[in-house]
Amino acid sequence: MKYLFVLVLALCAYKYFEATKIEQAQQSMPIKTYKDVFDKLQVADVSNHELLTAASHFALNLCDDDSYQSAGGETKASCIAKFEAFREMCAERIFTQPIFTQQDEPQIKQLTKRFVNCVGT
Repeated sequence: MKYLFVLVLALCAYKYFEATKIEQAQQSMPIKTYKDVFDKLQVADVSNHELLTAASHFALNLCDDDSYQSAGGETKASCIAKFEAFREMCAERIFTQPIFTQQDEPQIKQLTKRFVNCVGT
């Protein structure tokens, strides 16, 4: 009976540390794409720097889309030039909140849309 108790205790400790390790890995996940922001929001808060990285990636993907650029009368080179020229100014004006939580998801979508419009993509 005593061995059964020790075994159950060891199993509980293992599960606890395994769950903690997974949670820490998810909280420290790097943000590279716009989708990564929403994946991370499920387990942790997102900083404005991470959101800016994702929004910039999203805007540059729009610049890389030839059909999207030709529909707007732009070229890939002019889109990237506008992005580089306005990125810092737009980031300072739009991403003023330091941390975003899961409740801020609609605001994140709106801020990203404002950023994309501001940088001219």
